[in-house]
Amino acid sequence: MKVRKFYRTEAMGLIFRTEPVGAKYMEAYPQLKEMLQKARLLNFIEKFDGYHKEITKPFARSFNGTEVEIGDIKFVVTKSYIAEATELPRLGERWFKNKEFHSESWKVILRNLGMDVTMFRKGILISTLKNKWRSMLLILHKFITYEGRFRCMYVYHIRLLMNFLENGNINLPFFLLNSLRRMDSNVKKKMEFIYTTMYHHGLVKILVEFHLKRIGDSWENFLIRNYFQEALESPEEGNIRRSKRKKTSMTIQSKLESSTQKNDEEPVFEIEIREKIKQKGKIKKKAGGITGNKPESSLQKYDEKLISEKLTKIRKEIKRKEKIGKEKRGKKEDNISPLQLRRSSGL
Repeated sequence: MKVRKFYRTEAMGLIFRTEPVGAKYMEAYPQLKEMLQKARLLNFIEKFDGYHKEITKPFARSFNGTEVEIGDIKFVVTKSYIAEATELPRLGERWFKNKEFHSESWKVILRNLGMDVTMFRKGILISTLKNKWRSMLLILHKFITYEGRFRCMYVYHIRLLMNFLENGNINLPFFLLNSLRRMDSNVKKKMEFIYTTMYHHGLVKILVEFHLKRIGDSWENFLIRNYFQEALESPEEGNIRRSKRKKTSMTIQSKLESSTQKNDEEPVFEIEIREKIKQKGKIKKKAGGITGNKPESSLQKYDEKLISEKLTKIRKEIKRKEKIGKEKRGKKEDNISPLQLRRSSGL
């Protein structure tokens, strides 16, 4: 009986891609490690260590089925290259999603071995699987097929799960290479949806890191060199502590520069005096909180009085200059002849 008759894969719906951050995810499934080790999949899963979507983007755009170019590196991706980078065996059937299979040995994973699976038209519900195989299917979702359809099992899932049964081996480097090619094709068809059509981020990082290791380079240097990541500041530069006095003088200087640009009539040294008053006010509040609001000394009062007198003098001087300016403008208007007034008004 053909497995293809069980359900239609065309009606799968929207995929919500999931990516494993790392192999730490496997800690929740210690009972599966022996099965994964036997199928020679455990070493591959343990290589996962985060990912970088901005690296997957040029990978998917430039991949032509064999060669890929990301930043200043260029390398060939083949079945043998994937096998070396991932430590996956190249044994088993060369199978991919568009190929049928006719074995029914996979039915041992069902709770009810005699279940009629032809009743399922849109995928077999995972609730029909034994607990161990439900967990294994989730691992395949996370590290091989990268998708979010967790409720159902489809044809390619059945074939991948058969990899853990006797005489059901599948050539995983071949499967992953064809999966990368399909991703590349989908990305190029829908470039405007590149972030939703991209997947295999963790696998792409493994392949890139393997090439960098071959040429004596590192992942961090590659990211910084190609502007995928900014260089981190050194601890000495990051931990420099500026004094309050220096900070205050810098703020005063910036305000002085802005005041000269605006051509204000107010003298620039008034800004400096105001800044000093603000700083004294802050010091008073802190001192009041520590000493319980002690009364001000006579010296502080004298300083404030002196500053306020200076400010009043400055304000008077500004008003006097404004008055002189108005008087000068008035005299100029008086000296204009009637003929000049007519010419200026266009009469």
